Amino acid sequence: TKETLLKLGVPENEVGAFKIYEGKGCQECGQTGYSGRNGIFEAMPITPAIEQLILKQASSAALREQAVKEGMLTLRTAGLSKIKRGFTSVEEVLAESSV
Repeated sequence: TKETLLKLGVPENEVGAFKIYEGKGCQECGQTGYSGRNGIFEAMPITPAIEQLILKQASSAALREQAVKEGMLTLRTAGLSKIKRGFTSVEEVLAESSV
């Protein structure tokens, strides 16, 4: 639904701009709709700004905020990219990532 996509972080102007796939299942995939594995990752490089926050014992929220400012992709953002490319489903990304 539009609400689910907005919750996932899709900008409103992109809702409906890409096709969303959902696996139906077959004998080959054991009726799961999925075949193989495809990871989503969140990696935070330790930049000078991040290092200073760590040394100041900043909160995890402050660290995350700075990392995102510096271009880190969150799990949710990485998952959304895989949805847009047809590699995974909305349900899988919602199950494996948080806001």
